[in-house]
Amino acid sequence: MLLKNDNNNISSWPNLFKLNYYQTKQIFDISIINKSLPKILIVLGTRPEGIKCAPLIAELKSDYYRSKFQIIVLSTGQHREILHQSLMVFKQTVDIDLDLMMNNQNLSDLFHRIFFQINEQINLIKPNLLIVQGDTTTALVSALVASYHQIPVAHVEAGLRTFNLSNPFPEELNRKIIDSFAKLMFAPTTFAKEVLIREGACETDIFITGNTGVDAFYQYYKQDNPNKNNPILRIIDNFKKNSIDKTRSIVILVTMHRRENFQYLFDMCRAIKTIANEHNENILIILPVHPNPNVKNVDAPAVNANPIQPSTLPEHFRRRKLIRIDVSILIFMLIMTERSTVELTIITTEALTIIATTTTAPLTIITATSIEPLAITTATSTEPSTTKIIISETIETTMKEQLPPSVVIDSNTKWKQSASTVAGGHGRGSQLNQLNSPSGIYVDDDDNHSIYIAERENHRIVRWEFGADVGEIVAGGNGAGYAINQLRTPTDVVLDKEKKYLIICDYHNIRVMRWSLQNSQNQQILISGMLCCGLAIDNNGTLYITDGLKHRVSRWQEGDTEGTVVAGGNNEGNHFNQLNLPNFIFVDEYHSVYIADNINDRVMKWMKTAIEGTLVAPGQVAGENPNSLCGPEGVIVDHMGNIYVSNSGSHQITRWSPGAIEGVPVVGEKERGNKSTQFINPGDLSFDREGNLYVVDRINHRIQKFAIDLD
Repeated sequence: MLLKNDNNNISSWPNLFKLNYYQTKQIFDISIINKSLPKILIVLGTRPEGIKCAPLIAELKSDYYRSKFQIIVLSTGQHREILHQSLMVFKQTVDIDLDLMMNNQNLSDLFHRIFFQINEQINLIKPNLLIVQGDTTTALVSALVASYHQIPVAHVEAGLRTFNLSNPFPEELNRKIIDSFAKLMFAPTTFAKEVLIREGACETDIFITGNTGVDAFYQYYKQDNPNKNNPILRIIDNFKKNSIDKTRSIVILVTMHRRENFQYLFDMCRAIKTIANEHNENILIILPVHPNPNVKNVDAPAVNANPIQPSTLPEHFRRRKLIRIDVSILIFMLIMTERSTVELTIITTEALTIIATTTTAPLTIITATSIEPLAITTATSTEPSTTKIIISETIETTMKEQLPPSVVIDSNTKWKQSASTVAGGHGRGSQLNQLNSPSGIYVDDDDNHSIYIAERENHRIVRWEFGADVGEIVAGGNGAGYAINQLRTPTDVVLDKEKKYLIICDYHNIRVMRWSLQNSQNQQILISGMLCCGLAIDNNGTLYITDGLKHRVSRWQEGDTEGTVVAGGNNEGNHFNQLNLPNFIFVDEYHSVYIADNINDRVMKWMKTAIEGTLVAPGQVAGENPNSLCGPEGVIVDHMGNIYVSNSGSHQITRWSPGAIEGVPVVGEKERGNKSTQFINPGDLSFDREGNLYVVDRINHRIQKFAIDLD
């Protein structure tokens, strides 16, 4: 039973309970589900949801409840980066991240994407209870899907009303719909409870809990040294010390990101500027600019009469980033999270405008705006004046899957059906003899005689020498994070021509990294703003990258400031000029790109300069093709043009000869399993010089080697 608020209106949550289809296969390991415990799925999508659910998540994941429930936290990515930042403040992470946010997304498209992906997740997880917070599209759609599966829904912050369906829109509509079928309603106030009862809710289903935002504030405030080295507080302190009349000095915090304010933003900014000019000796105005372009493209230009560029900012502004929280909380805490200097090149979602007035300057404005990311850079400087890409040291590389000349593989080649495990195979874990959701691999049998493996859930790259019992961490391994020495769910890795650097798909940091093998302190961001799913390099050393966010493959050559789209790029879809969540890729000697088009259940070939692709491994047609693809992930092509595809739907690797309407299994069984002849959701593929086939057996957390059968 929940306790009602005390007089201070502090809620008592400690007494509360005394991944898209593509992302599902890439991120969520169904084997982690404890079938003996009731499962609670908490779905978040936006920053306010992350903040207000943080105390609840912390309590449910405490030692007391860990033996009673399995808690799974899922993010739709409606607010992608800023949601993760808010959770990091409370030292929390999500278990599944769907990353559904798209530029200029509208509510209808967002509704559709969330509905499809949440439905897939619920089918896999089968939760006993779903918890949503507030009135977002994420909350509404997730609750609807759960109700269709007859899963009870708990609604945090139930009963809030403006009694005007148009204001705010669609939030008022969303929360009313959720409350109409929620089984548990956690109302913040007595009035909210009375509203729910008037609307027909059962009183026994309603619990007064208070505002969880207050709990979030106290949770943050109790952390060690919450205000230590806070640059905003130092600015405020300096302002008060230097004020002529300290008794009349005023600090004003302004927030105006709401959609209802968009049409008035310019006038509001002019009003702020007028106040600053008229009271320049006694007033400090702090305006956190919301990342929504409707806001940031108006706020800074309208207010910013004398901007100070990022290159001249104090060190703490170049190294940190303001996270804006609801004004009721932000008044008490202006949270700054650590970001390394080089990572400022990927900050594209926030801007901080501080209007600081002094006696010598009527209006001085410090603007820490986002720096538009350069396409590829090996420079560590954050100066925005760099206009040329420096890639000469890194893009002189060999093609990742380029087939060795020593063995010719064709349609008659066979492999022994029982594999040997060459990495992992000791269960899921972070020990050096274990792997955790391996993704992309690079087989280097020229010099180092090793396999490089991108581990999604260990957030690291490991190298396993041939015949070794343990691996060696060569990149990441410092926990999931944004810092320059951290990775977040890396998906793929290749090695450069000189065998000195790794190139890494740093998936959830939305960037491509260059990582030195000789100096562990030498890491650089090559490309920012790229939701990298797979990498390949052709025989000229040109880099190809799949972008899951923009459903395309782009090519990056030396001297490019922007990549060239070589496949897709026409929004998601199933036409021949479109892709839908492309995964791993292969580039042949003629610069044709083969793409595992995941959601479309097909492999596409895009020849150089083509404006549309060719279907080379078709999806199922009218149920007549039993060996059709289902969620292809890895793809590789032999010397004769035969295509090998990892098929998670049938847990087999199939070979598709040119013109074939169905694939022929070469390794694996139809039934999933952990035997030496079986896979569970196989991923990336590679050949070595001897023609042996390497397969990422992701859910079994191992890399399997199938020896070529020369008999």
